[in-house]
Amino acid sequence: MVATGAVEREFRVINRRTQVGARWSDEGVERVARLLEEVRLNGTKLEF
Repeated sequence: MVATGAVEREFRVINRRTQVGARWSDEGVERVARLLEEVRLNGTKLEF
């Protein structure tokens, strides 16, 4: 059985951010989704 809770939570957050006044572009949403997926699958560490 695969848990999808974390992924569903991320999509809810992305959905909220695309529907509020500070709208994200489709391209921006895609970039964030790809980055989050890479971090999750490859264990990449992000440093800010």
